[in-house]
Parts: sequence; structure tokens; C-alpha cells
Amino acid sequence: MLLYHYCSNQSFLSIIDSATVRASDLSLSNDRLEGKWSRQLLEEFCTKKNLFPITKALLLERFDYVILEYFFALGFCLSEEPDLLSQWRGYADDGRGVAIGFDGEFFTDLLGRTPGRSKGFDFLFDPLKYDIQAQQEIVQPYFQSFCDLAEKGALSPPSLLSSQTQEERCRRGFGRN
Repeated sequence: MLLYHYCSNQSFLSIIDSATVRASDLSLSNDRLEGKWSRQLLEEFCTKKNLFPITKALLLERFDYVILEYFFALGFCLSEEPDLLSQWRGYADDGRGVAIGFDGEFFTDLLGRTPGRSKGFDFLFDPLKYDIQAQQEIVQPYFQSFCDLAEKGALSPPSLLSSQTQEERCRRGFGRN
């Protein structure tokens, strides 16, 4: 199956000249929610769980810190559609660029040759899930764990009455550095 990468003429020439495709930081995408959507899902999850407001605020603050400080995602976006107006407008210089066709089996084969967590990175080749219900099902177990830890006090600094050290809190999951 052919998959298409919509891009500007300049990007196309760079790909052809170097015979290389480069992944981009998703937080720099022209989609304002790219790389930030999981936080919005977490916020909605906390609201549905009726998490105590201060606990919710602390959890979201720590989530932001961890995501910004320790994680980033790179992407190389492909489409199954060879001629899609929204792709031309959004990614191919408002219709003045190109759509490069790639053999999808190349990426599947690459995934098979790339060991998991190779050099500290995960390599995934999966279709995006645009259905909100499917997205929520994927993240729900993780968010439930976050909320459980928060409700047990993992985000709360020890009080003068507590003998718990900062190191012990960190081992529980969310302590400040």
C-alpha cells in the first residue's frame, strides 16, 4: 500500500537530495494540539473522576513537568489518501507542494528490524486514532494509576508530622526533585 507524505517543494528537494526523511518534534507541528492532546484527556479524566481540585491541579502540574522535562515525540506523518484537500492546505504549502508516495511495507519492515527501545527510543508505525472513545480507552489505565497515586498523597509534600522523606515520595511516583 502506498502512503503519502505531504510537504513543501523545499522539503521534497531536501528529501530527494539527502535520500533521507527526518522526523520532526510533534510539539512544533502546525497543529496546535499536537503533542498536547494527552494532557487535555487527563484533565477531562480527572474531572469525570471528581478528583479534589487541588489534587487535580497538582497532578496536571506534575504531568506537564514530566512530559516537558523528560519526554518528547518525533513524527513523520503519512496519509493513506493520495489527494486530500486538508493535507494539501495544512502540510503542502497551501497546495503548492507535493505528496510523496512511500511503500508502506518499507516502514513495516523497518519496524521489524528495529529492536524495541533501540538507543532509548521507541519506534512505532501505527495509524492515528482520531476517535475520542478509542483514545480514552488507550490512556484510561495510565490515568487511573496517576489518579490513584495522587489520591494516596504522592503529590503532597510531607508535613512536619510526617516521617516520610522526599526520596520515599519520589519512589511512590510523583515527588518533586
